[in-house]
Amino acid sequence: MVLNEDALKLVIVEVKLHINQRLFEQGYITEEMYTKAKEIILKS
Repeated sequence: MVLNEDALKLVIVEVKLHINQRLFEQGYITEEMYTKAKEIILKS
């Protein structure tokens, strides 16, 4: 089960990064917000 939990955590991080990227690309967030969110996501 540990492997599945680790894989799930990685998928969640990837989804968060993708959403962050799309928000930036579509102009909903600034580059500064994008960068800060990316840092926070990668630390979690």
